[in-house]
This record gives sequence, structure tokens and C-alpha cells, in this order.
Amino acid sequence: LLRDIGHLVMYQTVPELSLKAMELAAKTGRPLFKVEQEVIGLDYARVGGTLMRQWNLPKSLTQATEFHVEPARASDNALETAIVHLAALMVESRESAESPENWGGRVDDVVWSVTGLTPQQCIESLKETDQDIDRVVQLIFPDKIRAVG
Repeated sequence: LLRDIGHLVMYQTVPELSLKAMELAAKTGRPLFKVEQEVIGLDYARVGGTLMRQWNLPKSLTQATEFHVEPARASDNALETAIVHLAALMVESRESAESPENWGGRVDDVVWSVTGLTPQQCIESLKETDQDIDRVVQLIFPDKIRAVG
């Protein structure tokens, strides 16, 4: 959630431009942060990083937030930034049912080298997460799961 804090600011301060950027990104399939840079002049990651610096949060958090969209730009805290980058892609993959195998050029090589992870490990992690979520939902809503399943 911290990585997206810049979006909250943008939705409040420039809602029309933010909506325009979201619609254009969805229509073209381009990364939202790049479309935001073109439409608004900056992106949510930069806004979030700036806000976190104003709050005097640790550099590890501000850099991971500001550079997670372009992790090779992180001068320090490369591991934290790479992890946030992968986590963001994993969330997006789960929401869109896209497999990490299809990430293509969306993951900078520096991310794999810094984290020591592989796409296959991300796939396995997503599968395990889905199973964990299913178990928790079944515990909370046992009747709903049985009725569906």
C-alpha cells in the first residue's frame, strides 16, 4: 500500500488528469506511471517518494516507493526497491490473472540479480498465496465456500 500513496495525493489534487491517465494506460496497455508522466508531468511513485521525504521517513522506504517503477534508478536500497517492484507486479498479476512468465521486459534484469529470485519462484509464491487466501476465506466463510464449491 505504501508504494501507491502517491496515487492518493494525485486523486485528490488532479483527479481529472489522473482519471485520463488511467483510462489511457488501460486503453493502450502502457504502464500507468509512464502515461502519468506524459499526461500530468510526474508519476505516482515520484509523488509518493516526495511525500515520504517530507514526512522524514527512512530513505529505504522513500527510495523503494519512488523507484519501484524503475528499480535500476535506486542508488541505495536496491534490494528493498527490487522487492517492492516484484511485489507490485505480483499484485497486478493476481488481479489480472497474468502469469509472471508473461512479464517479459517489465522486470529489469537488476531485479533478478539483486533479489536472487527467478520468475518460477514468483509463480510458486503466487500459487502458495492463492492457497493461503483460499484457506483463510474458508475459515471465515465456511458456508459460502461450500455452497460455491
